[in-house]
Amino acid sequence: MARTIRAVFAAAALQTLLLIVPAAYALADAADWVVANLPRDYSGTFQWDNDPTVQEVTVRIDAVSIGSERQVTATGSSVYTTLGQKTAINVTWLIDPVSGRFEMWEKDPTSADFVTDGSHVGAISTDLRSINAMWTTRSSGQLGQLCLYSTTNKPRDHLCSAKSAKRAKTDISVF
Repeated sequence: MARTIRAVFAAAALQTLLLIVPAAYALADAADWVVANLPRDYSGTFQWDNDPTVQEVTVRIDAVSIGSERQVTATGSSVYTTLGQKTAINVTWLIDPVSGRFEMWEKDPTSADFVTDGSHVGAISTDLRSINAMWTTRSSGQLGQLCLYSTTNKPRDHLCSAKSAKRAKTDISVF
């Protein structure tokens, strides 16, 4: 009887392991794939809601790594050009390799009036070549739209619509 109970527990443990291990490998493979394939250069636009001024944005990714939760972290620098004025800033990205959720924080701008009190939240495409995200300022709730494309895959018209940016914030199941 004891042998039968041990056999049943062993079979149950093996079934559980067979379910968990492939999921862990899939997650590892997804994170590794993102690290290996994430483009290092992006360009696009940012526009505050209710403001006609379109800011040109370039991003250069310098380092990409995998964190403890298999989230991909990328760090680099960005330049925003607004009405001829350039602001350089450091950026940190967090990418969920399974869901495609994207978040970007900015810090240390070269212009004193540059807003860094918030983050861009949205989605990165399955091929990692386009990003659509909504900026939300924590202190004021002010919103803006970010649309980035890898420089090797930039469409002619790369302005995000308000509808697509808002959808990016809520619909992150792109993978």
